[in-house]
Amino acid sequence: MTAVLQLLVPLLLAAIAPVQAAGPSNGDLRLVNSTGGPSALEGALQIYLATNGTWGAVCVRAGSNKELYNTVCQQLGYTGADGTGSYVTNVSVNNVTNDEFPAPLLTGVQCSSVYPHLLRCGYTLVTDVMEDICEDGTGVPYVTCMSSNLTSSGPYPGQVALFYGEWSSEGLLQVYLNNRWGTVCSEFFTLANGDSVCQQLGYTNALYYGPYSQYGIRWIWLRELNATCNSSCFKDCYTAPTIRNIYCSNRDDVYLVCTFDTTRYDSSLPYGRNCSLEYGTLTAAFIAVLMILFCLIVSVYIIIFIMRVVVAAYHKTEHYKLKDKRHRNRRHDFDEYRSSLDENSMILSNDYTVKD
Repeated sequence: MTAVLQLLVPLLLAAIAPVQAAGPSNGDLRLVNSTGGPSALEGALQIYLATNGTWGAVCVRAGSNKELYNTVCQQLGYTGADGTGSYVTNVSVNNVTNDEFPAPLLTGVQCSSVYPHLLRCGYTLVTDVMEDICEDGTGVPYVTCMSSNLTSSGPYPGQVALFYGEWSSEGLLQVYLNNRWGTVCSEFFTLANGDSVCQQLGYTNALYYGPYSQYGIRWIWLRELNATCNSSCFKDCYTAPTIRNIYCSNRDDVYLVCTFDTTRYDSSLPYGRNCSLEYGTLTAAFIAVLMILFCLIVSVYIIIFIMRVVVAAYHKTEHYKLKDKRHRNRRHDFDEYRSSLDENSMILSNDYTVKD
């Protein structure tokens, strides 16, 4: 009984307590513009490290590759960087200078490819607490992202995204199915499911999840899930629905917080992979053939049924015709018989008259 209560109490508390913003998680990024405030699309790069509990600068060498800038923009939810980017040194770039920044936390950052998370790139942690600016020959990346975001620029079936969060690592969980975004019910959602979502987004694991009803009435896709699903693709945790779920309400929509835990990072796992549910050409053709065969079979059954009804009606009509004919024949025979009796009676009557 105690074990059951230990299992149910957290679920009940999660059901009645709304999710609160968790604040930045390890590896979150932000762009800071010339006013020193956050910018949606453009600014000098800062990173949050949970071990320090602070935001800090990121130092890169001059001429850093475009993969770094694209990685930053994709982690922030955009399709990529607008151009190759620049970097901030003690000479100001767009009125932002190196010494206006907080102390650097990472240096020598270099991305060999475009990743969904910056901490997948190579870097060195800054351990010198006295280091307050990037060293000579390096600077802070000044990033300009394209305005198109990943959720509206050709989303694929099975794509997941976090909406309305203060940081890119958290938000209202939605999945793209049947050409529209929809939410996920928290009733059967587990931390293992959250890990699958976060890994598909490029993080290592889920930090927290719970119901959140702040965002009004929305289409709900998923309710029943594989609670122990252990996959870097969320699509492996459910059976894709064809219609919306009507057994859950938006007050139970999942709000999810992801994080990038460097101690849990496994380079062999495909973080941030494309987990498309699209059918292949062969599968689509096979389904089309099955649908045609099904329609043909149904049509044949309908034709057979109609023919049987017509034949039955014909036989019934013929039966009544035959019965009527027999009845008329019997009537005719009876009439002839009576006529012959009448003639015989008349002959006998005449014979008796002659004798008299």
